[in-house]
Amino acid sequence: MNTRGLVKLFLPALAAILLPLPDLAGQPLVTVRSGHGAPVTAIKVQSPANRLFSVGQDGNLKVWEPTTEKLLQTIRADRLPIRSISLFPDGNRVAIYATDGRRNHRISVWDWVSGERLFLHTPEEEVLSMEVSPQGSYIIYSVPDLRSLRILDAGTGRQLPFLRQSTGIISWFVTAAGEERVMTYAPSSGAIVYRNIVTGTSAGTFQAPPDLDLFTLLDQRRYAAVRTASGLLGVLDLLNGSIVSEVLAGEIESIQKDPGGPDILVFSRSIVGGRTVRRYRFQDGRLTQRFETRRAVPEEITHVTVMGRELFGGDSRGRLLRWAAFESEPIEFARNITEPVRDLFFTGDRLFLLAAEELISVSSDFFGQIQRTDREVSYVDQRVLTVQAGAGARFLATGGSEILLWTPEHRETPLRRFNQFSGATSPLPITIPPGIVSLTAHGDEVLLLTRAGLMQLVNYNTGTEVMTYRGSGFQTAIRTDREVFLGKAYEGGVLDSAILRIDPDTGQTVPMETEARLVFALSYDHQRGRLFAIGVVADRSGNLNTVIEVFDGPNYGRRRTILEIPGEHLDVQVVVDPARGTAYTTLDDRGGILRWDGARITELSRNQAHIPRRLVLSGNYVFAVNWDGTVSLIDRFSGDAVIDIVVIDSPRRGDWVALRPDGRFFVSRSVLAGESIFSLNSDTHTLQELVFESAAAPIIPQRPPGGVPSRSPADRFDTGRSRIPEVEHETEQFDPDSGSPAPSS
Repeated sequence: MNTRGLVKLFLPALAAILLPLPDLAGQPLVTVRSGHGAPVTAIKVQSPANRLFSVGQDGNLKVWEPTTEKLLQTIRADRLPIRSISLFPDGNRVAIYATDGRRNHRISVWDWVSGERLFLHTPEEEVLSMEVSPQGSYIIYSVPDLRSLRILDAGTGRQLPFLRQSTGIISWFVTAAGEERVMTYAPSSGAIVYRNIVTGTSAGTFQAPPDLDLFTLLDQRRYAAVRTASGLLGVLDLLNGSIVSEVLAGEIESIQKDPGGPDILVFSRSIVGGRTVRRYRFQDGRLTQRFETRRAVPEEITHVTVMGRELFGGDSRGRLLRWAAFESEPIEFARNITEPVRDLFFTGDRLFLLAAEELISVSSDFFGQIQRTDREVSYVDQRVLTVQAGAGARFLATGGSEILLWTPEHRETPLRRFNQFSGATSPLPITIPPGIVSLTAHGDEVLLLTRAGLMQLVNYNTGTEVMTYRGSGFQTAIRTDREVFLGKAYEGGVLDSAILRIDPDTGQTVPMETEARLVFALSYDHQRGRLFAIGVVADRSGNLNTVIEVFDGPNYGRRRTILEIPGEHLDVQVVVDPARGTAYTTLDDRGGILRWDGARITELSRNQAHIPRRLVLSGNYVFAVNWDGTVSLIDRFSGDAVIDIVVIDSPRRGDWVALRPDGRFFVSRSVLAGESIFSLNSDTHTLQELVFESAAAPIIPQRPPGGVPSRSPADRFDTGRSRIPEVEHETEQFDPDSGSPAPSS
């Protein structure tokens, strides 16, 4: 093998590329300056641009400017925990890998400035390593397969037919700056192979020790720092496979290269148990230790990175910390300041926000002028009640004047009547069995399902049992005026189905024809007699997709699929506007809200900072309770974003802020309008100018922040075909105002 030729061709091609400064005109004008709501999983530094990127188990991507301590952008990039992040050389794009650690794996590419997701790719297996090629042409990742490397076009996300040879399982690789070659390492054999990235042709093979990990390429690009199989810090010669130097460095957790110098930073645990950061230098063929922190790194720190002379860390509580010097105590750079909202209820001008330990009741003329008016807020009537809500708490609408409050962690009285004027609750004479998987209400009855396969219909005013049904695989159920619909797992058999229609008076059970093998959410349009079912189906290739089916007509004999999304999305829902029959759903793989008007699917305005979890319709708005615990209001006619509401975790209960897309915001207390709560990404405004209580309203650009506008929803869902005649006829025939009879009646 011509080693000198490899040195000339490959190693100089790994030279670093300077990152251009991104155009920041598309950033949000104002952001809530909050850390992560779950453990930080990765931190990356963009040194020339002075950017710090952090991702976490909460699915959030956050971009910081450490010198000013500003939060430049927050993107709720995925419902799943994010495991890793890779930066593009243009400075604007990032690639993230999110996974639940089981079957769901997602690689997505984002323009972090505009907040737009550029594409989504779903690997079939766990991603072991991922990187963006030096010129940004490819995203390369490896999976635990004999043909381990996968190569994506970084512009489109299309998987390229490159390097299809068997490589063995690859745990680490690095791409030449010219992008014509890739160097791979197989831990099982220790083989280092240089390959042509298109053809896969080998250009050289070397034998290294097996089971090396935590690879970090050094300034002398012939070498990489590694953790050896015996746990030592070693330097690997990439052109002969030998370990040229190794030292004892404690129990190594991570290895990094100092971007501002030749040092190697090792995050490790010492023999006595304390966690430290040590600096090493590889010089004249030897590793030498230069420095070790004398202060122990806190146990909760999960990841560290270096920027200049400063050290940044992320911890298990979602905080970001910084060390101004290695001998100083860590300073809290950012922490989670939000209190998650579990559910909401809105009536008239009063909004109820249900948090884990409090119920905030707010009435204000602010809610009547949120979108367009710059007038002052003339009144705010706010009350804060103590509740024991916990996870899973929500309001239950009965379809009448009553509202129930379900708080499953309140063992004595988990179901209570809710007073929508005072916010007070009162117990109901009903016994709730353990193991509830679904609870809905209709009229004066509640319908509950348990894990043990019990379905009960109970009058909540008297506690009287109306009907009981037993089975298995129950997921969800709803009550209508005439029947009960039950969604379940299909178990086989002629009389079995994933949807059952049950007569509560006679107990007669009728299976409904559906392609779904699991139905986990149901919704009903009482005015038109339509049943909406969300389930999981298998396509011809055996891949699982999530679908929404609509059933209507006499005896619900007409069925059609209105939406199908690849993958299993078992946490989505459909809500129906009772007046117009329009259905809204969170079944959107881009994290938005989709609307079906009876003929076609369109997309409402998407907020890149939040992914909706639960939808509530009231007045002109779609209220979205988001996965990160915030609340978003969307105009359900125009589809435009209106405001985002964030409850602030503070010693004084009931603090909250509401941000408009143009940057203006309202605070429940004036003291909240400060830099500890907000980051202002503008040199032409002050925070006080943007508060609704301010004396003079500033001139704000009409175009909402977010950079490049989203492409038209019609591009995603409009096929160009004419509307279905039966649907068009049906939509026009059944007028909600005239009370025309439903087709199924």
